[in-house]
Amino acid sequence: MPKLIEKTVKDLKLEEINRENLLQGKDSEGNDMPFYSLSEYGMNKRQRNPRNRGRWDLKDTGQFHQNIFTHKIKSYVTFKNKLRSKKFESIMRKMEVANREPMGIPQKEITRLLEEKRPEIKKKIEDIIAGKNV
Repeated sequence: MPKLIEKTVKDLKLEEINRENLLQGKDSEGNDMPFYSLSEYGMNKRQRNPRNRGRWDLKDTGQFHQNIFTHKIKSYVTFKNKLRSKKFESIMRKMEVANREPMGIPQKEITRLLEEKRPEIKKKIEDIIAGKNV
């Protein structure tokens, strides 16, 4: 059964959802990130990614986004980042000051995704109980 749950979580592609939310200027709770300043950098960020609505998207070189991954422990999924650099530490300090967590997705989104998978999971469990090859 744990392998079924692990595969189901993997199939949800939570990292991709996290990246997409960041590109829309949303944090892990689905709240708006702070606005970029009206500086040249802020204007450049708005032009490069209009979907962020002028809010922090944490994507400049792409390294932060590329290094997001999920770690599964029992029934919990945590979001982590493999990136370790001065830039990463700077991003995380800014996030802390802004009282934002960039890695993760809102619980309501996880619940919705699992509800969509419910029939598929139920079928797989029934097949396991019936001794069918899964």
